[in-house]
Amino acid sequence: MQHEPINYRITNNRLYVNDTLVPFKYPVDDRETIQVEDLLLVVLYTGAFPEGFIGLKRGDEDYGRNVYAVNKDGKIVWRIQRDVWSDTVIGLTVHEDGAIVIGTDMDRFHLLNLADGTTTYKK
Repeated sequence: MQHEPINYRITNNRLYVNDTLVPFKYPVDDRETIQVEDLLLVVLYTGAFPEGFIGLKRGDEDYGRNVYAVNKDGKIVWRIQRDVWSDTVIGLTVHEDGAIVIGTDMDRFHLLNLADGTTTYKK
């Protein structure tokens, strides 16, 4: 099924949907923000972050929960569920079969449930 494109832009590591700022505590990684179906998956920077921003660091409460889903109205629908290792997400890949795989800073891979942000570890 084809989904309408979400009207968004990332300027200075800040996300705007329909020209309205979607507030996040940390900078948005424009290289890893993608639309999947009717949601925009947003990855926040962790260790390496743009000048002028305070990024997430290992041990921060938010470190392992740096992916959000945003709808076409700019509302945050869910935040990724903390995984048992508290790895931080550094990449998202959508496979041909529709599976969303997240890669972490510890070279682990998880399947992401688009409905609620839960993950399943895949060895």
